[in-house]
Amino acid sequence: MEDTELRSILFSIQGSIIDLQSDMSDMKNDMAGMKTDITNMKTDITNMKADIINVKSDIKELQGSVKKIELKLENEIDRKISALFDAHIDELRYRKENKETREKVASLEMRVDNLEKVVMTA
Repeated sequence: MEDTELRSILFSIQGSIIDLQSDMSDMKNDMAGMKTDITNMKTDITNMKADIINVKSDIKELQGSVKKIELKLENEIDRKISALFDAHIDELRYRKENKETREKVASLEMRVDNLEKVVMTA
């Protein structure tokens, strides 16, 4: 082989090595970027886990609050329904007594009328 041929081959090899080194450098930069991205993703995931824990805690607090509200409403509504029922029973009792009183008055009026007729004719 001639020197020019060898030089040409060496320059070609040298160019390939330079290209390879450039590619390796680009790859190292890409890998460093990926490592940074992965680190950021890990941080984000950690933050998301903390947020999920906080949301679960908030949900438990809300469930407790809702339960308290449900019990309060149930107790208040139960008392109010009982009061309404008692008032309704009292109203029915009052109407019955009123009817009985009207019937007694009517009966007494009839007796008085009959007595007046008897006394007037006598």
